[in-house]
Amino acid sequence: MKHLHTLLILLLSMLNLSAQSVSYTQNEIEEDLIFLSKKLQKTHPSIYLHYNPSGLEAHRKSITLKDQYNDHEAYTVISSFASIIKDGHTLFYPSKTTQQKNNESGKFFPFSVSWDAETMMVSNHYNHEEIKTGYEILAINDVLIEELLPFMIQHMMQDGNNQQYPIWVINQYFFEYYSYLFGCQEDYQITYSFNDEVYISSIPGITKTKWIENITSQEEQAKAIYYSFDQSSKLAFLTIRDWHNAVLRKRYKQSFKKEIDAFFQEAKQNKIDKLIIDLRDNQGGDLVNSKHLLSYLLDAPFTLVEAYKKRKKGILKKTSGLQQGTHKPNNYVYEGELYVLINGGSFSNTGIFCSALKSSYRATFIGEETGGSSYVFCGNPKRVRLPNTKIIIDIPKLQFVLQAFDETEELTGIIPHYVFKPTIVGLANGEDEMTEFVLRELIHNPN
Repeated sequence: MKHLHTLLILLLSMLNLSAQSVSYTQNEIEEDLIFLSKKLQKTHPSIYLHYNPSGLEAHRKSITLKDQYNDHEAYTVISSFASIIKDGHTLFYPSKTTQQKNNESGKFFPFSVSWDAETMMVSNHYNHEEIKTGYEILAINDVLIEELLPFMIQHMMQDGNNQQYPIWVINQYFFEYYSYLFGCQEDYQITYSFNDEVYISSIPGITKTKWIENITSQEEQAKAIYYSFDQSSKLAFLTIRDWHNAVLRKRYKQSFKKEIDAFFQEAKQNKIDKLIIDLRDNQGGDLVNSKHLLSYLLDAPFTLVEAYKKRKKGILKKTSGLQQGTHKPNNYVYEGELYVLINGGSFSNTGIFCSALKSSYRATFIGEETGGSSYVFCGNPKRVRLPNTKIIIDIPKLQFVLQAFDETEELTGIIPHYVFKPTIVGLANGEDEMTEFVLRELIHNPN
């Protein structure tokens, strides 16, 4: 499974490429839409999970096409299928030509943002003197945020009607997805407010090179897995930012199994009876690692994935997959209180892990609904390039059924026992309000 945590590597690798702008005719767009529709119906295992078989074609035929399209207009039309597919692992990328052009000479939106589905604030102004962290953005290029962001959501990945993951992605990569849908621009007219006053400023865009410098300068966490102990409260904190063995090994110089084994050895020695596991912003990775952690938390045999399905000749059939069957607990199982922090960035394999805990009634979940479904999702994508626009789509080939479900019910993510939504001000200021809530309300002052 490929996830957005690899986006930075992709951007770095494409900086020195060059390209020329292109345009597309109505017939070329129509041909690409037909091509995509057929590919999805032939391959995608969950293509009819949220719509009946006629829904896909009905959407294609409902699109009114104009005579000519530029790069980002073509992307906007093609990516509208995301609102029909509703699968978090089906990803739409602009053509390689467009990516090359943007990465070499494009000017991107110059700020990081925090959006809570209602209000957008600047979360990092990168030393800009006019618009600063904490200012509210009301409109970009005369398009109100209350109209702009819902439009972007309709062209992004999501599982079912759960919009937590695309909201999280916007907060991480707004500059990138804005360029996909609206193109790069030399200047951005930003309407913003501060101290109840409204201002309008034209702000120059920044290059991809500068954006990467901004992102990497903000990366302070040296490890993806880290933990600490509070001896006085017999409390332990365990944070896991990534499940991917390759990422852990190459980027962080860590081994998942060694880190987890060492943690539980210390937890046992220190007689820890309260454990907080932080899985916020963890987009997934290797199932073998969630299995390993669960073996320390569940005292009875457990399953990760109940069934795998694949579309063969257009028909969805059961097939084999990794980590099938029943898994055994570890020789040592932590039996104390367990609290798990989640948000919209808790996705894919994190959903598998949380779903197993939920099924065993083992943990108390705090935060926001996870980004992916707790029932079913897809993976193992095949990369497809449309014949005319060359727009890239990752189409999953394998369906993961985490627990039995009725297709008529809402297939949500993990719904926390304690819903805690960080304030927009807290997000913009980088405060950890959720952990403070758990310590204050559940650990130190329980009812």
